[in-house]
Amino acid sequence: MKHHEQDPGNRASTRPARGKPKALVALGHTLFVIVYYLLLREEEYQELGGNYFDERDRQAVEKRLVRRLENLGYQVALQPVSSPS
Repeated sequence: MKHHEQDPGNRASTRPARGKPKALVALGHTLFVIVYYLLLREEEYQELGGNYFDERDRQAVEKRLVRRLENLGYQVALQPVSSPS
C-alpha cells in the first residue's frame, strides 16, 4: 500500500499529539501580549471579571442563549427582573 492510500484512522495513532504544545504556545503568546501592553501603557493589571464579555455585548448573549433554548424545544420569553429599591 502506498503512503497516500493508507487508512487515515491508522495515521492518527502513529502521529504524536500536537494539542498540548500548541495550547502552551497560544497561552504564552496571550500572556506576552498582556505584559507588553501593560508595560507600554505603564498600567497595572486589572481583572475584568468572569462576566466581562457577557456584559460587554449583552444583547448578543441573550439572543444566543434564547436560540439555544429554543433549539432544545423550549419557548422563551425574557422579562427583565426589577431591581430592589
